[in-house]
Amino acid sequence: MKRTFLVILFILYSALILFLSFQPGGDTADTSMRFTNFILGLFMEGDIPYETLEHWHMTFRLWAHPALFCFYSMLAMGVTTEFTKKRWVCVALTAVSGILLAVWTEVGKWNIPGRHFDQGEMWLNVAGVVGGILIYLVAAKVFRVLCRKE
Repeated sequence: MKRTFLVILFILYSALILFLSFQPGGDTADTSMRFTNFILGLFMEGDIPYETLEHWHMTFRLWAHPALFCFYSMLAMGVTTEFTKKRWVCVALTAVSGILLAVWTEVGKWNIPGRHFDQGEMWLNVAGVVGGILIYLVAAKVFRVLCRKE
């Protein structure tokens, strides 16, 4: 049951990354602006000044790259761990699939209206993949150490 849930979650999350990456320019800006408004609304009452909204909108758009791919690789590590206990296989499959997705989601924007390839964002995606793998490995190690003490 856990394996099935993880695989379905991984597929849905990968589809979300593709959906967000290949939206037309205006649609992706609207999506991220709604997210920004929602988050800022949790901390600010009333109308949010335009300068504040725009600053956080661009900040969230920038940080969305490594955050989305970090979670992708943590999910991928979880899924691959369900099928093999060999860490190097999990890391290799996650790194290869994550980096390919990270590059493809940027390069693939070349023919989408209002979108463009951004090498810096591509590297942020790759950094997210690597960061997610490292977070997963550290968390797994901590979990194993804590379980041995009990």
